[in-house]
Amino acid sequence: MRNFGKPFYTMILSSILMTSCGALKDTADNAKQATKNSGRAADAAEVSADNSGRAADSAEESAVNSGRAAEAAEQSREEIAEARMMSRKGESSMSRDEYFSRLKSDEETTTFAHKVAMAAKYYKAFEFQVWTGQRYDTIEYREKLFKDAINEYFRKIQDLTEGKNLADYNASPLGLGDKNNANAIMALAVAMHEKNGLQDYVLANTQKDVEILSFYKLMEKASLRVADVEKEEIYFKDLKEYEEDASYYRDEFVELVNLRYNMLLIMGLTKISGMGESLAGMVTFLKMGISKWETRFTTLDLGQRNKVNLWLENSLKAKDLLERLGVEPRMYSDVKKRLQNMTRPAEHTLTHYFQSHRENEAQYAYFIEQLDKLLK
Repeated sequence: MRNFGKPFYTMILSSILMTSCGALKDTADNAKQATKNSGRAADAAEVSADNSGRAADSAEESAVNSGRAAEAAEQSREEIAEARMMSRKGESSMSRDEYFSRLKSDEETTTFAHKVAMAAKYYKAFEFQVWTGQRYDTIEYREKLFKDAINEYFRKIQDLTEGKNLADYNASPLGLGDKNNANAIMALAVAMHEKNGLQDYVLANTQKDVEILSFYKLMEKASLRVADVEKEEIYFKDLKEYEEDASYYRDEFVELVNLRYNMLLIMGLTKISGMGESLAGMVTFLKMGISKWETRFTTLDLGQRNKVNLWLENSLKAKDLLERLGVEPRMYSDVKKRLQNMTRPAEHTLTHYFQSHRENEAQYAYFIEQLDKLLK
């Protein structure tokens, strides 16, 4: 074995030591770098946590702001809905005052047809006729509007009769007293079925379970409920507030329905007599008494015949309502005389008339059927 000597071993040992020291130095450096990296990671984690906290705070603030915005929007909707209702109440009241004033005026409404037109506008301006069912427009509020309408209406009637009961006022084409006020009352009786078209549009599409009502229909339903009390089928305490008010004005309503029954019949008979639709024509026609006269129904055009049938139909409905209320319908004696003395066209005239249009025979048959029912 070759002997290298001590210097050789010393060199080997030194090399090993130097290598070890280098490795230790590298390890220390790596450890130091790892420590630095850990610090940076900790700093990054802290920054991330801060950012997350800020994000959470921002989200919370955003939620709070969204809540405030929602509350503000809701409050705004409430204020708008309330403002609309207040505006509607004022506007409908002013409209009714205007139309009623024009209805009463002998200068504003010089013809009966014009008075009927003003009466129709008056009815359509009742607030319950423009009820929508939205937000504050509850069913309970609608019933309050019924109550307001009933009380206002019959106070207006008393204004026309100067405080007298309608039964004592004798409002008819041949009645005595203030002709202008009597004409206004007759117009109100004729137009009582009128309803605002808004009901057809709004209620039919958004409130399908709510019945569309005219003032006439409102009073009809309320009066029939009162009749149920009189027949002891229900108790008075079962009535709603507006029905209780309707019971107070029951006799006045009955008089108006009887007036409607007669006026619509008079209008139809005067039209088919050839004397037109004016009050002067009605008066002339009624004063002819028992003299015979032939109906000119077949000489009218299709639209006019349809209108006459509609008047007679509504007259019959008024008669039927009186009977359902337990009241005997009263046909004015002058009207009855004129109706009983009406003669029909000759057979050959009717044959030619029926052949001229396919709807004529059915329309004429309906006309005769209604007159026969009215005479019973």
